Parts: sequence; structure tokens; C-alpha cells
Amino acid sequence: MDHLSDDTALDLVHGLLSPEAAADATAHVRECRACAELVRAQDRTRERLRAGPQPMVHDDGRWSMEARRTVPAVSRVAGRRIAWIPALAAAAALALFVWLPRDEPPAAAPRWLPVEDAVGLRSAERGEETMARGLAAYADRDAAAAARILESIADDDPVRRLYLASALSLSGGPEEALRLVESLDGERLPPPWRDRALWIRYVCLRDLGRAGESRALRERLAAGAGEVAGWARDEPRN
Repeated sequence: MDHLSDDTALDLVHGLLSPEAAADATAHVRECRACAELVRAQDRTRERLRAGPQPMVHDDGRWSMEARRTVPAVSRVAGRRIAWIPALAAAAALALFVWLPRDEPPAAAPRWLPVEDAVGLRSAERGEETMARGLAAYADRDAAAAARILESIADDDPVRRLYLASALSLSGGPEEALRLVESLDGERLPPPWRDRALWIRYVCLRDLGRAGESRALRERLAAGAGEVAGWARDEPRN
């Protein structure tokens, strides 16, 4: 499924989703660091609101905002608090955060290759219009569409295959992307593009859980200079 919207994350925290929608959202959050952090942020907001001033309905029908710390427990006999969320919703939110990991490293930022000079590197004469459409989808950050378009071109051009590998790695296909990028002849690419090919290989190894190999390649890239070296140095350590 797609990333959770702010509203969906808020409804999940407050237990307002249908059972089916909550199950889908919960399964996604377990696998997606970015959405897990969004849900945690919504939960922190909920806790701040609950700790702050809350509405109090008095016996004479008046209501006022009272800070939680100023209302002793005995006052609940005289005043009926309006809960921010129903008890069942609170229980559902609590159950969600029992298993939600709170000490995960920050999600790695996706890295997109520049497309401005890619067409000029092409060695194939056929499929240029399709290549341009694939690069346009890639430039629009639509990795799945870019992968579909670039896969439809029947040539061995390394630039096309490099962008296809990147699009696959960004759209959840690290195994296929790794096979593709490892089949590239790096010597056919200009130096900056060789490092970008190594970056894609690193991302695939990382996402496949091959920690030792990905760590070694990240450290190798970080020791260099240029754009990709900066990406590697900014990566969360694993």
C-alpha cells in the first residue's frame, strides 16, 4: 500500500479506522520506517493534548477548560470529564504502540539520480522517445512508472539499465535491481556514474539485509569525494 496520509495516521492512533483499514495500516507501519515515525509523531501529539487543558462539564451545565494537573481526583465526582478519545480507541492505540519499535534508526533518505545529462550519455539510437518518457517519470519521482517504461526498451545501453536499476531499487525491487546493476560494465560509464552504480548496489544490499556487504561498500563510498560520498556519509549507520 501507499504511505499513510496524516489523516490515516491520526485515525490509526485514535482508533477510528475500520478493523480492515486498521489491519492494513498496522501491517504497513510494521514494514515502513517513515510511516512508523509519522504514527509515533501523531501519538506524541495525542499525549501532549491529553496532558494539557481539558474540557470540564460542571453540574450546572457550564463547561470550562481545566489543566489536568489542577483538577484533583475527588473533583471527578462533581465534574464529568469529556475524554478526548473513547476508551476503546485509547486501548487500540496502546496496543499499537506496545509493539511499535521506538528506537529504530532514522529512515534513510531516498537518493534519485540526476536526469539532466542522461540522454547525452546514451549510446543507443532506438527507443529515445521511450527513454525520454521513462526519464520524465523518474524525474517526477514515480519510480514504479519509470521502471515499467524503461523495462520496455530492448537494448543493452548501460545508462538505461542504470536508471532502471535505480527505479527498481526505489520501488521495492532490490533483488532485480541488484542483478541488473551487477551486470553493468562500470568501465562503460563516466566516473561519476560509476559511483552512482555502486550506490545503487549499496542500496540493494542494504534493503536485502546483507549488512556486512552493504556496510563495507558504504564505507568505501564515504571515503571518496563528490555527491555519492556525501550520500554515503549521511546514511544511518547499521
